[in-house]
Amino acid sequence: MTEKKNFYIYKWEERFRKALEGAYRVTVSIRDLEEEDCREALQALRAAGTQVYCALPVLWKPEKDPAIEAALPFIDGWYAGNIGQIRPLLDSGKPVMGDAGLNVFNEETARVLKHLGLSGATLSYELEEGRSWETNLSREAMGDRRSTASATGREAGADVPLRGTPSESVRPGKSLTPSAAFNGFFEYEVLRYGRVPAMVSEYCPLAGAEGVRGTGCGRCREENPVWLKDFKGERYPVLLDSRDCRSLILSRKPLDRPEADALAEERDDVIRRICVFSKEDFR
Repeated sequence: MTEKKNFYIYKWEERFRKALEGAYRVTVSIRDLEEEDCREALQALRAAGTQVYCALPVLWKPEKDPAIEAALPFIDGWYAGNIGQIRPLLDSGKPVMGDAGLNVFNEETARVLKHLGLSGATLSYELEEGRSWETNLSREAMGDRRSTASATGREAGADVPLRGTPSESVRPGKSLTPSAAFNGFFEYEVLRYGRVPAMVSEYCPLAGAEGVRGTGCGRCREENPVWLKDFKGERYPVLLDSRDCRSLILSRKPLDRPEADALAEERDDVIRRICVFSKEDFR
């Protein structure tokens, strides 16, 4: 089985290029895609067989941004950060994956997203962190199209309930018929390694510290990312958006999910996500 990894790059750097050769998929932000050196590197990867996708942030209105059309010649698909982005991105004619911001916790959510036209979805980072893979990400829970009968011990097509969850904040979903809910190939992306978003903010800490907030100072073009330190002394990387003066605050340390390897080895519809913040994140 071909190893499927998606290198999800928060901020493009030319030094990443060598490590990306031979990757199944590479995802960059729409802002990085506006840079010529990034586009050239990605075109070379595409020519070698790597899929190139473009990620939109959660706070984004694609129907009002000309960058959508400009990106089309350079990419194979999109990642939608919120439900409002799905239709405009599908209208571009490229496949659309649901990003982690869509909070996919169970197979019912995946069923709805597939019905809306998505080609796949990233499972919630919180789901992977706090639940048992055996009971919540099994073939029964996600809908096995190869052999429902062997997986459940019942007749193929029988209703399969979502397995119980130790988290009281997320209730189990209703029963559904996998053969009806998952008619066709739908990719599931699961986090394997990397820092994940902790917060999206309309505030720029760099401009705020300099007393020039709201002036479009452009300081982030000189220094990006920056780091925030909390009262415990923990440091969090912050990626700044010079266009919208927004900030993406990442987790203080990478999350390591080796369970994703076992799941990907069993299923050909699972992609492992590697969130890339630095050169050391490639694995």
